[in-house]
Amino acid sequence: MPRKRRSQRDLIEQEIELVLNPGAFIPDRACFSFVSDLDEVTTKIAKLVSSDPGRAVTLYETFLAACYAKIEELDDSSGSFGQFIGELYCRWIKARIVNAKKSKYYDAALSNFERAKRCFEQAGLDDEWNKTVRQVRADHQRKNSFMPGFERLVAGMATSDNPSFLDRAEARWSAKERNTR
Repeated sequence: MPRKRRSQRDLIEQEIELVLNPGAFIPDRACFSFVSDLDEVTTKIAKLVSSDPGRAVTLYETFLAACYAKIEELDDSSGSFGQFIGELYCRWIKARIVNAKKSKYYDAALSNFERAKRCFEQAGLDDEWNKTVRQVRADHQRKNSFMPGFERLVAGMATSDNPSFLDRAEARWSAKERNTR
């Protein structure tokens, strides 16, 4: 019986895992350097948005799920990791949701913003959250199907009872890990 070939993992996905260093605690004094390394990977993904948007979106989603898992393994007293997460969400949205005018993704975008809002609040980064809100309002004010839900989220109202994007991304990340073992 022929054996199944394991699918090759994306090189940038491998780099995401390498730079996040699962299981290693990142103290606050090393967090800025850690986030700088994460930024380098994000820059590589951003270069894919115009040439291979599907791959870029998948990598952003994987990166978001992996960062969410890393939250428990670092001290972000400086807020640099929280700020990075906010920027990563915005990059993901620009790559897939809103700028691509694919309204079927608005719910996923709102779910991500809902999760990001909680992360900002838990990290005490209200000013960064407000900056993100201003940026989304300025960049996407004409998205009539997106903005009402976004404004409900900003006002503190739940946007959906469906599983969040992050829950779906974490499930996909876990499935990939099981398949590569």
